[in-house]
Amino acid sequence: MTRERLLCTPAELYERLQTGHCTVLDCRFNLMQPTQGADQYRDAHIPGAAYVHLDNELSSPPEPNTGRHPLPSPEQAALMFVRKGVSAEVPVVVYDGQDGSVAARAWWMLRWLGHDDVRLLEGGFEGWRSLALPLESGEVSVTAGRFTATHVSDWVLDTSSVNTEEGAVLVDARAKARFDGSQEPIDPVAGHIPGAINLPFEQTIDEHGHFLGEEQLSSLWVDTIGNAENVTVMCGSGVTACHLAISALLAGRPMPRLYAGSWSEWIRDPSRAIARS
Repeated sequence: MTRERLLCTPAELYERLQTGHCTVLDCRFNLMQPTQGADQYRDAHIPGAAYVHLDNELSSPPEPNTGRHPLPSPEQAALMFVRKGVSAEVPVVVYDGQDGSVAARAWWMLRWLGHDDVRLLEGGFEGWRSLALPLESGEVSVTAGRFTATHVSDWVLDTSSVNTEEGAVLVDARAKARFDGSQEPIDPVAGHIPGAINLPFEQTIDEHGHFLGEEQLSSLWVDTIGNAENVTVMCGSGVTACHLAISALLAGRPMPRLYAGSWSEWIRDPSRAIARS
């Protein structure tokens, strides 16, 4: 899939908004301060954007055997996006603060549900603001959209299927210190799933939150996993893994599957093996 079909620049979004034929979703979120994103949205956001909360709307409530951000059912997710103004025939642009690490979850979910025109805003809110483009504050009154989910069931891998397929590759998007097990600021257990390969999502973007070019991303993926095509991405809770999925597409690779439960679900059962390096 081409970069133009996956990403949107602030200038392109501004032009789209002049026509009114675009739905914008603000996904800013801070894991350590869960109310911060909504507060930032009320202070200032891209005109017309609706706010989507990672914990409450892009995830279902965690249960004893799930990770921190379980996927909602396709039906629940579709209803939520409809409330945010999403329609099947209208392009959607999603953004977060800058690096796309949270907005990628909204991008992935919409694609999973069958929406075929979703783009991630390069550089996020900070990229928009750096160009002195218009902002608005407060809540936005959203007209409900028209969108029925036709989800792609084989995009998601569950815990029982991890490391069971011959030749399958599991790629972990977490920072190296968390993957190695030397540092774990979020989950109660440090380390990684045996056999997983580490590709921190931050390595796929530059200092402005823009994805690297196709050749750079292709080289990065080849250096990480060679030419493997049966790939599943994961992270701490199935969020930044979606960002890694976008980088794979930008590198000219097939869409990887998502291990939605990720590390925070894997460690729910103490009998599951853990590797550290």
